[in-house]
Amino acid sequence: MSAAHILIVDDNRDFAKKLAKALEGIFRVEISHTEAEFRQRFAVGRFDLLIMDMRLEKNREGLDLLKDALTQDPTQAAIVMTAYADAESYTEALASGALTYLNKHEFSPVLIARTVEAIVQQAALRRQVAALQRRLDASEPGEIIGTSLGIRQVRDGIRQAADDGRASVAIVGEAGTGRSLAARNIHHLSRRRADGPFVVGSCAGLGPNAREEAMFGTFRRMESGRRAESKGWVDNAKGGILFLDGFNVRDEIAVKHLAEFVRTGGFQRKGGTRTIEADVQLVVSISPGSQPSGDCRTSRTILPSTGGIEINVPPLRERTEDILLLAQYALQNLYREGRTLTRSFRSSAIATMETLPWPGNVRELVSAIEYAAIRADAAGMHEIGPEHLPQSVSESPPLSADTPTTLDYQLHLARAELALVESSIDRFEFTKKAKLAEKLRYNDRFTFARRIRRHLHAYPSLAREYPRTDALFASRKEKHR
Repeated sequence: MSAAHILIVDDNRDFAKKLAKALEGIFRVEISHTEAEFRQRFAVGRFDLLIMDMRLEKNREGLDLLKDALTQDPTQAAIVMTAYADAESYTEALASGALTYLNKHEFSPVLIARTVEAIVQQAALRRQVAALQRRLDASEPGEIIGTSLGIRQVRDGIRQAADDGRASVAIVGEAGTGRSLAARNIHHLSRRRADGPFVVGSCAGLGPNAREEAMFGTFRRMESGRRAESKGWVDNAKGGILFLDGFNVRDEIAVKHLAEFVRTGGFQRKGGTRTIEADVQLVVSISPGSQPSGDCRTSRTILPSTGGIEINVPPLRERTEDILLLAQYALQNLYREGRTLTRSFRSSAIATMETLPWPGNVRELVSAIEYAAIRADAAGMHEIGPEHLPQSVSESPPLSADTPTTLDYQLHLARAELALVESSIDRFEFTKKAKLAEKLRYNDRFTFARRIRRHLHAYPSLAREYPRTDALFASRKEKHR
């Protein structure tokens, strides 16, 4: 096992040298005397421990550097030292994320060295716990980001499918819209299925025979008379969910076999005659292009008699109001992972992204943000601009002029305020505008009501998105039209 790697950050060169001498031979040690040297040396995961002076370079706070380091890597272990110890600095150091706080007058370099080994072991355990937590998080479904009507309907469909636990589900949407994410959320939220397996069967590239074998397994008798039986996706998904990714509804044989399985709860292996029972909730993802022309098939027609649930995931070009949220979420994930120092977007970059068609949908957007963050970092920029986006994206034909976007600031503001009101009506079941205004802390209920009516009048389409708000705030004259 290699020696732990330690970085000492102290502008007192004599003290830093004595401390390094006490640590060398047991640990690999580097020294930084200035902020510039620290920033040149520090990288996520490079050092097992930072030993930092609380003040650097004429009152430049060492704690500021520690906070910057922990922003890039929350698991970074650090010890803070100071020659000016008091209760306030002790509290501030620990609040900034230091594992311990040492007074230079009480702890000589030799004494500090004796405590470092225990701190390094503690830091190693913290990193192991963090790694295990990341693995656990990776097994959990991600968030479905967005406030658009289409995404709210997707969430409603997911909850319905999860609460039911038995009905077959068809998730209809283009590639990259989040069909797999929706399926995983159904499994995660299901009281009946969450403890069972989540099995993904990829139907892409499989012919009818191979698809049937993959789903239900095979049964053969060998020349020796022995039986050769192999299990399929349905066997592996017992008690849980089978997610058929990229299911093609034109495959009539597959549709027939699946419909029979869902109807009876039993199936036969290819080549076999014995019926095998399996308690499985079936979820299929379907591309609109795989459906017969002019035939808007739902899960009820794909899988007859199942009482199926259909969830339609809208393409990104139809929910441009979600682009800013998705882009910020993707960038923050990159930042938390230490893969970029970029934290924000220029308004021109957002404006560009909101006018693009995104044929690859959310998957394409996330890839574009990753690419843009790398280019912004390379240029030393702290914001992503349009020039950092991939050329293939930024040169795509824009959406038509009548496509709604969040470039209309007033529309963005109206939607945000109406969404707040709608959620409050749903949550607290208000039927009086005065009570609602009081709950939301508006000073004047009449001004509040005029604001909401003005939003609904200026943007009639929002009345369909927020029907309870519209019903509560519509004037009597409008109600009797």
